[in-house]
Amino acid sequence: MEELQQRRAELLVSTREEEAERARVAQDLAALQRRLGQLDASIERKRAGREALERVISQAQAALDKLAESSGLCLAVTRRNAQEALALAGPDLRDAAA
Repeated sequence: MEELQQRRAELLVSTREEEAERARVAQDLAALQRRLGQLDASIERKRAGREALERVISQAQAALDKLAESSGLCLAVTRRNAQEALALAGPDLRDAAA
C-alpha cells in the first residue's frame, strides 16, 4: 500500500510539472502567434508598397520613353527645318552658318 501511495505522489508531482510546462509552452505559443500576425501584416504592407512603387516606376519609365521619343522627333524636325531654311537662304547664309 505504501508503495502505491508513493507511486501516486510521484505521478502527482510529475503531472504538476508537466502542467506547468504546458502552461509555459501555451504562453510561448500565444506570443509566437501574435508575432506571426505582426509579421504577416508587415509583409503585406511592404508588399503593397512595393507593388505601388513598381507601378509608379513603370509609369515614369513609359513617360520618359515617350518624352525621349518626342524629343528625338522634335530635334529631327528642327534640323530638317533648319536645313530647309539654309537651302532657301542661299549660299551666303549657308557659308556664315558653317
